[in-house]
Amino acid sequence: MCGNFIISLDYEKAWGFNDLLQEKQDFDKFLAVDGIVKEKLSLFHEFNIKVTWAIVTGMIDIRTNNELFECNSNDSFFTNCLLLNNVPENTYKCSIDEIVLKGHEVASHTHTHVYCDDDFSQKKYILSDIIKSIETINNISNFNCSTIIFPRNQVNIEILKELKPLGVKCFRGNNSTISDSVTDQTKKTTKVLRYLDSYFPIYPTSYSNVSIHDSGLINIPASRFLRITDYKILNIIHLNRIKREMTNAAVNGYNYHLWWHPHNFINKEIIGFYVLKEILKHFEFLKVQYDFKSSTMEEVYREYTL
Repeated sequence: MCGNFIISLDYEKAWGFNDLLQEKQDFDKFLAVDGIVKEKLSLFHEFNIKVTWAIVTGMIDIRTNNELFECNSNDSFFTNCLLLNNVPENTYKCSIDEIVLKGHEVASHTHTHVYCDDDFSQKKYILSDIIKSIETINNISNFNCSTIIFPRNQVNIEILKELKPLGVKCFRGNNSTISDSVTDQTKKTTKVLRYLDSYFPIYPTSYSNVSIHDSGLINIPASRFLRITDYKILNIIHLNRIKREMTNAAVNGYNYHLWWHPHNFINKEIIGFYVLKEILKHFEFLKVQYDFKSSTMEEVYREYTL
């Protein structure tokens, strides 16, 4: 059986920092995201790569009342900026028409980038937020939303148990060797080890071993976060580590699941796209040599459940 090369992108713009933004100019860096997404779509098309785009659907459907922000602090700086419409719209809005047109999968990244671990007391609001996200995707695409990727990888089994009746079939679980989850409780040592493992084999490679989760959903775990830095030597080390892992996955029929955010390329576009293109060129080689194939998460789900 051939392996799958899976790419999932957490597309969130300023929403991903809704608890961190403090000044209007903090929004400005997200002005670059539209161009980065456009170039990524062009590159994926060139190499015939299908991607799972996990969308914060508030970027598509913004309501002008506080109901949208039930799960977030209604007096937060981020919320007030959006409600007052006093920051550039393309720092927090987007169109996904081209993503849909090019045949990529559109997944839920919740509606307002709501967190599922830091304050789980608001379960009903979290579910309401996710339901709105799923409805938005179903209304604007030619397919039903079957995949969810949780903000900051805060996978919560109690939430997962509620999603199957909503049509959700699979989710991106955490790396099996060291969790990608970021919460208030994440230890500094975990963050340091996770960073070092991007470049050196601190932990065994986490291949995306698909399994049935206790919630009944299919877990398609992450293998590696694509980490782009300002340091050329680190980017090359990281690239070579990813290429070795991809090769091992292709040779042995494993799944390899790479993920990142479009905004990770901000101010690093040249090196970021160089690294990405080298990864896609390596995939093309592995496709010819070992029948390695590009698949969305939904396609991996369908393959697993045949």
